[in-house]
Amino acid sequence: LQGEEAPITVAFTVCYLGAAVLQVAILLYVADLIVRLMWRRNLDPDNFSIPYLTALGDLLGTGFLALCFHCVSLVQSLGL
Repeated sequence: LQGEEAPITVAFTVCYLGAAVLQVAILLYVADLIVRLMWRRNLDPDNFSIPYLTALGDLLGTGFLALCFHCVSLVQSLGL
């Protein structure tokens, strides 16, 4: 993508904010599950859960951002 091909529009901003809120909600839920599981297994959650959560955050963030670009492109192609 070139800079002029992807302007920041209202549609993209709304889509991005929705994706960010969804990502945080999913990460908080998964963090709660993983930390409880680590405590049950007598493992330190700081050492064992953080790598999984950061990897999941990267995966979700990249996927949701790609989905935002795709949705905005679709909306623009339909002329909405």
